[in-house]
Amino acid sequence: MNILVVPMQRSMRSGTQKWNVRGSILFVTLEPCSHHGKTPPCADLILENKIQKVIIGVLDPNPMVNGKGKKYLQDHGLDVEVGFMEEEILRMNEPFSNLSIRQTFLYLENSNDTGW
Repeated sequence: MNILVVPMQRSMRSGTQKWNVRGSILFVTLEPCSHHGKTPPCADLILENKIQKVIIGVLDPNPMVNGKGKKYLQDHGLDVEVGFMEEEILRMNEPFSNLSIRQTFLYLENSNDTGW
């Protein structure tokens, strides 16, 4: 089993490192967005990489995102759960709660033993 903790957009869109994450379980602290902003939606990135399941720490309080990223992933057939380490994540995100730009970090569990 491999665990990876990195900023999602930077790592998976950079093209500098190729990982086989198909079938993996993705843990994210903050709900992935499904709208276009300064970067493409993280929800699309999750779908493109054929991730099997997404576990979200907390829903994003931003009205542009709140619940929409979760629904988008579910509408596209992904298994999505919400609610892990909620107190810690809310406390960690508190200084940034009024910012429109957020950095989503991910934890990837590789479900096969073939490596990354």
